[in-house]
Amino acid sequence: RRIESAEATGAGTLNLERIARAFDLNYDRIERWEEVDDKLKQINSDDRPVFVEVVCDNAQKIIDQVSAGS
Repeated sequence: RRIESAEATGAGTLNLERIARAFDLNYDRIERWEEVDDKLKQINSDDRPVFVEVVCDNAQKIIDQVSAGS
């Protein structure tokens, strides 16, 4: 919802795996909440940087970050 463009605009969806590869980063994708714990253990077991794409439900409530000064 944050980065995806409506297909009606012609922009389509970004391929985040290709972007990660372009910067020579490992890539992983978390598609379901049931995967979070196992995937995070796997991701954190490697010392190299990794680009992680997290797929959320369209109805997921997103709370913006609040800065310490707010």
